[in-house]
Amino acid sequence: MAKKSDSRAVVGSALSPAMLLKMGVLGKIPPPDKDFRPDGAWANTYRICTCHGYLHENNDNPGFLRISRTGPKGKADFSLSVLQKIVHDDAAVCLSEAEMSCATDRSATLRSWKMSSRFLDHDEKIVGELTDEQDGRVKGGAIRIKTSSGTFDRKTGGPVTSDWDMFEAVQRMEFDVSRPVRFNLLEGLTLNKGEQKLRYRGIYTFKSGDGRQTLHWFTQIGHGVLPYDYYLDRYHRLVLVITGPRSYILDDNAEDIVDTHRKEKLRQYRQKLEKMTGGKRS
Repeated sequence: MAKKSDSRAVVGSALSPAMLLKMGVLGKIPPPDKDFRPDGAWANTYRICTCHGYLHENNDNPGFLRISRTGPKGKADFSLSVLQKIVHDDAAVCLSEAEMSCATDRSATLRSWKMSSRFLDHDEKIVGELTDEQDGRVKGGAIRIKTSSGTFDRKTGGPVTSDWDMFEAVQRMEFDVSRPVRFNLLEGLTLNKGEQKLRYRGIYTFKSGDGRQTLHWFTQIGHGVLPYDYYLDRYHRLVLVITGPRSYILDDNAEDIVDTHRKEKLRQYRQKLEKMTGGKRS
């Protein structure tokens, strides 16, 4: 536990596995799973952690991301299922669910997808005006997205994938510095960000309570996005992603941790409401 005197110490550098460990938010990295097959069926759940600039204060776990892969091995298309839950300060929740069909190429190129976005208030009631359903496809160098607001067509100069797809694609990539991959990114299955490049950086080693940890490191850079750093174990399972102040940490307890986080946000919200209303509830 941090001493009171250093609770406001600033991070002072870009986030890394070593820094997250120092901050106390990384915890124990799951041991390598020799039975993990990147091109098989699997489900990974990541705890989403946000850093507010301090080593030991205001670092939250506001959400989780669960990605599941199904479909045949080899060259046939496969499916990805995504569930993302983000808790806001007033205990409201944003839920995003997606089903994607993807090509078995190096960037998991998108074929088609369906996505729903729902916003729940502090009483877990759906806010209708913030609900959206989306159908999308990529064909012939063009993206077409259908929503309740209409149909949107966008040109693309090459293969298109999404930020969620990259959690899958990087696991099938070779640990080879000479083979970068280039693609266009459809961020959140909505915003097209061009000219992305992902490359293998090598082995990242750092000290932990269990001794020295060794991970394989990829970095993605491109137009309109913060750099993404992907860290994998020796069996190619993605255990950590860092982008700006946000980290995705492989954690089987992520959903329970986020539920606890929401309960605390709900307690704070009700406490604030009672102060504003003098203890009266509507």
